[in-house]
Amino acid sequence: MHPTCDASLGCLLDTQQPDGGWAYTAANSSWTEPTCFSIMALRTAVGPPTAIGHACEWLTRRQRPDGGWPPSPFVERSTHVTSLAVLALTGLPAYQTSVDRGVQWLLAQAGAEISIWARMARIFTGTRTPPADHAGWPWYPGEAPWVIPTSLAICAFSRQRNGRYSRDIERRLGAAREFLLSRRCPDHGWNHGGLFKPDEAPPSYPETTGVALLALHGINVDIEPSLRCAEQQIRNPKSSEGRHWLQLGLRAHHRDPLPAPGRDRHWTVTQLALSIIAQVTEEGRNPFVYHA
Repeated sequence: MHPTCDASLGCLLDTQQPDGGWAYTAANSSWTEPTCFSIMALRTAVGPPTAIGHACEWLTRRQRPDGGWPPSPFVERSTHVTSLAVLALTGLPAYQTSVDRGVQWLLAQAGAEISIWARMARIFTGTRTPPADHAGWPWYPGEAPWVIPTSLAICAFSRQRNGRYSRDIERRLGAAREFLLSRRCPDHGWNHGGLFKPDEAPPSYPETTGVALLALHGINVDIEPSLRCAEQQIRNPKSSEGRHWLQLGLRAHHRDPLPAPGRDRHWTVTQLALSIIAQVTEEGRNPFVYHA
């Protein structure tokens, strides 16, 4: 994919693979993550129904028997990309069964930081032990929870809170958001979400701060310091991806981020799709948050 490709639906459609999915770059096999972001971009920007349907069929064919999705057809294991698949298919009646199966898989996942060995390691190193470690989501099943997969799972659940598993979702959402709040950095933003010692001051990152703010949409907790941190970061986000996640996160909390100076360079399909989604949210549509 050429980095001068502009943030337009035409450019995104030009990179759709013959099988209906998208690769990370134009000349490659289709993967779950860029396909999910592309579906969300096309749906949010009211793209061609034929292209959307072709992509959704590719995605549903890749769902595993356990209800989750793998990163690519070459990986025989469901991972965090299940949250993206649920988000991509939410609101499409023809795919609600697939969405419900994906939600079931997500409800069954938890982080692995509640073992006695993990707790002993934290005591030995002097790192803090936040509440509800089990409430977060890992990149891969059975591993430690992190900010991005937890945030995406929360976003997926928030879009399904009136669905078949609404009661289980509401219980999990509260604990998951507690997990996110417990992983804030001293500057009130977020990085990958690792634990740190009380005398450490790790910096936060634009991408993870923006995603976490999306997950905390509608929360009844004062997160003003986190919003100010995001507004500071968006002045110099260092990447187009960081800028777009911050735009989405801030707008979810009714903050108007600064306009992006210059022209972003999109090296991957995921970056291109995310830039389209960020543009559309200027009109009030955000596929990552629940709209009552």
